[in-house]
Amino acid sequence: TPPTPATTPANPAPCGWVLLAHDEVGLLHRLRGTVAGSAGLVLLRMGPGAALPRAAQVGVGVQPAGPGPTDVRWFSGLGAADVDVLLGWLGAPGADLTTPPPTLRARVTAVLRHRIATQPAAR
Repeated sequence: TPPTPATTPANPAPCGWVLLAHDEVGLLHRLRGTVAGSAGLVLLRMGPGAALPRAAQVGVGVQPAGPGPTDVRWFSGLGAADVDVLLGWLGAPGADLTTPPPTLRARVTAVLRHRIATQPAAR
C-alpha cells in the first residue's frame, strides 16, 4: 500500500529526538532499549565537546513534519527515579514529547531551538 499523504517522503511524519550527552554511558544503554521499542524515536549521542546547556544529560524534542527547527528540552540532575519516569514517558505509545511529566519539569535546565541535520547512514 502506498504511504498516506501525511507521511510521504516529501512530508515525513514528526520524529521524536532523544539527544544524549556524550559522557552519559549508563543512560545510553537504558535509552537504547526504550528507543528501539518505540515508533518514531531517534537516539543521538552527542560528540565529545558538543555545546550543550550546563550539566545537561539528555534532550528531548519533536521534529515537526518536514524541515524546520525543533525545540529541545534539556534535562539535568536526573536521579534513578527520574530516569525511570523519563523512560516511561519516552516509551509510552503516543506520548506528547512536547510536555514532560510533572516530576521531570523541575529537571528542565534549558529549552533551546535546534535545527537537527544528520548525515545519511552509510551503506
